[in-house]
Amino acid sequence: MAFWPLSDEPDIIPLISSLHAAGKRIFLPETTRDGEIIPRLFSGLSEMQKGLFGTSIPLGPAISSLDEIGFILVPGVAFSREGNRLGRGQGCYDRFLPKLKHAVKRGVCFPFQIVGDLPHEAHDANVDYV
Repeated sequence: MAFWPLSDEPDIIPLISSLHAAGKRIFLPETTRDGEIIPRLFSGLSEMQKGLFGTSIPLGPAISSLDEIGFILVPGVAFSREGNRLGRGQGCYDRFLPKLKHAVKRGVCFPFQIVGDLPHEAHDANVDYV
């Protein structure tokens, strides 16, 4: 699973396209108004539509089981080297990541977004790598 980057996030669209061209199944998030993340199958650049919060989402079907996700790229405003993550304040990934029991979680950011220390509360979801 990956994410469709916003204008201030690293451009991972070439990676998504390359993995898709190699035959990999890629899921991208649809975020609902209540902050739920629904992974949808990416079927190509022409199969995208505008979503909420300035994002783009695939037109593909929703995932049938979260156990299908073995690896996820996670956006963030900032990360600590320990894997703490600062998001955009809605808690979408904080609620979603704990549901991925077996997935490797990798934060994606620019080097300047890695900071020495971040406030961290019990409900905040970490990533395994940055």
